Amino acid sequence: ASKHTLFDQIADLVPALPRVVGAIVVLVGLVGFMAGVFGIFVNTDLGLALRSTGSNARMAKAQAIDTALATTLGLALANSGVGISGALMVHYTGFANVQNGAGMIVTALASIILGEALFSQRTIRRRLLAALMGAVAFRLMVAAVLRMGFDPNALKLFTALFVLLALLLPRWFPRFRRAHG
Repeated sequence: ASKHTLFDQIADLVPALPRVVGAIVVLVGLVGFMAGVFGIFVNTDLGLALRSTGSNARMAKAQAIDTALATTLGLALANSGVGISGALMVHYTGFANVQNGAGMIVTALASIILGEALFSQRTIRRRLLAALMGAVAFRLMVAAVLRMGFDPNALKLFTALFVLLALLLPRWFPRFRRAHG
């Protein structure tokens, strides 16, 4: 039996709006809000300590940063984001099973690599935007492959090709990288 989810409630609030459009609006708003909060957080003293620990733990320790605490906090923040994402996916689909997360690491890495290859990363805001836009670009490429009629079982091959392309793009077009990076 299907439960009444968050997205069903949004569809009930605005019946003229299709469920998928309401979900997109809510998710884009939520992602924008979370990215904004994260962008502000990483520019605080604690956020800078986390960034420093991630970049060079030995140097962070030399600057009197508790790297064990910073690592634990970083993992806790990352896992809370994963938990929220999983909960939203379950609300959208209306069910959960053990296979829901299969391939998510590859998808996440492909999205980040693609974002880094295609978009500028001079500031932390641009890095956040590059990761978000990489995720959108990756999903659009997957949708294009499916729309072209390829077998959905071949998605792993296409994902590998997208990652390879994202890694090679800056090497093939160094002027592109300098102009956008």
